[in-house]
Amino acid sequence: MRGVIILAAVIVVVGAVLHTVYLDVLYRDEGPDVLVAFGVPAKETIQMHVGIRSGMLRQDPPRMARKGKKLLREWIGEHFVLRDKSGERVQMGRLGTSAMINESRASSAVEFSLTADLKKGEEYTLDYIRVLSTVKPKRYRYAFTAPSEAEAVWHKRFPPVEEEDE
Repeated sequence: MRGVIILAAVIVVVGAVLHTVYLDVLYRDEGPDVLVAFGVPAKETIQMHVGIRSGMLRQDPPRMARKGKKLLREWIGEHFVLRDKSGERVQMGRLGTSAMINESRASSAVEFSLTADLKKGEEYTLDYIRVLSTVKPKRYRYAFTAPSEAEAVWHKRFPPVEEEDE
């Protein structure tokens, strides 16, 4: 009888450990998927478009102006930071719609797109800060080299940044 109790206790402990490990793997923050496309190549540059889905705006909504207008430029500047290999910030613009971002590939509606002209073959990082209102905002980073030819839209994984570089 004592052996059965010990066996049952061992099974419960092993099950609890396996369950904890499973939950840790299941709920690990691997970062958001962001729609990114490259196109409209010119002689030296190529355009990058980033699809901003409605869920991104709902997680940390933009501030509103007095007449109810969303302050999207401010929101974009706070949530998305594009830098070249020397660490200089690259300006991003906003488009209402993008021919390169196909909404059928998005898991939710695309509200608008960000655009930037990049130098072909240069290295860049694009940071996404999901929610600013937390004590230590979580930063996600996509490091890439600007292609020389157009690339179709893909869900790019922005892995979490462990240490703050800023």
